[in-house]
Amino acid sequence: MPESVLSDTALVRQVQLDGNDEAFAAIVRRYQSPLRQFARKLLKSEEQGDEVVQEVFLIAYRRLGSFRGGSLRSWLLTITYRESLRTLQQKRKPLLLDEDYQVVYDQITRLDVGKALDALDERERQILVAWLYWDRSHGEIAAQEGVPLGTVKGILSRAKKKVRQFLGGSVYEG
Repeated sequence: MPESVLSDTALVRQVQLDGNDEAFAAIVRRYQSPLRQFARKLLKSEEQGDEVVQEVFLIAYRRLGSFRGGSLRSWLLTITYRESLRTLQQKRKPLLLDEDYQVVYDQITRLDVGKALDALDERERQILVAWLYWDRSHGEIAAQEGVPLGTVKGILSRAKKKVRQFLGGSVYEG
């Protein structure tokens, strides 16, 4: 069966049960571009984003045996998010007086937003990230998560409120 027809669940099963490297390669082809886009946005660096996505797929390959089901996209997105934060924390430079104010502000803001997202529960974080970073509509998120549209809107509203409170300001209302 062509890989484009196989569901994420079928591909994961092939990797878990048979160690099928071609099935994993299909997962990589399916998710490499959106994960790369997400990591690049978080890190504001194409090079770092690409490096993080390579690491994400190595982690996913090693941990796919323990994947318990659910949304593969959300699972990969969560790994990407955490690896991006780890990269930001490792590569954080000490604040120097001669650095451009905007550069310093951007570094601090990325870390604060990451902490705010960490404060959300898993479902709130997944829905907020899908809406904010992946530009998914409420309807697309509802279909992806298999929940009613009103549920997505409610979760998204609560998540934005929590992030706004954590950051002490406004969050993109788009």
